[in-house]
Amino acid sequence: MWQSTREQVIAVFPKPPGLPKDIDAYLASIDEAYRIDAYHSLSIEGYRVTVELIDRVRSGDWNLDGQGSDKADRNALAARGYWQAFRRVRSVVRDIVKGEAPGPLVAEHHRDWYRELFQPSVAAGLIEPPALAGYRIEAIYLRGSRHVPPRSEVLPDAMSAFFELLHNENEACVRFLVTGCSATSTHTPTATGESLVL
Repeated sequence: MWQSTREQVIAVFPKPPGLPKDIDAYLASIDEAYRIDAYHSLSIEGYRVTVELIDRVRSGDWNLDGQGSDKADRNALAARGYWQAFRRVRSVVRDIVKGEAPGPLVAEHHRDWYRELFQPSVAAGLIEPPALAGYRIEAIYLRGSRHVPPRSEVLPDAMSAFFELLHNENEACVRFLVTGCSATSTHTPTATGESLVL
């Protein structure tokens, strides 16, 4: 599947521009896109988020202690987890644009991203901590999508193959598109059986 998709992607993409010269400006553009990315990514999974909620949890105006409403609000928990995961992913992107190989970095850090994504729900008691140790075990569905993620039983083998292919891929456009499509298949479930796209 990777090989057939790979050729299609290369055929339609322009020649890659190479790594950005101004790394700080590139990271600033990622930061600028965060609000819209978070809104769409969380919404497609069925969370009811607003730009105000996304900005609030990003700014640190966040309360998981005591009886605060954030602890009971799965939307706020998802938005906070998305922000925490975003910061970890951004750090890896920084290393990639500085010239490090993307395949090994993604393989090394992807579990950290999952833990950050769902840590607020674990802290609130909605998800048991062991659920973050591996890949999802429940079926997931993407709203409005015909994409059907693979069964949980095949996920460990599929992820091993994915990281091997990613490690050996030298075309940036293929890593970008095929990785984005694959990411929707590997989510850890929330307490309601839903997942987030990262």
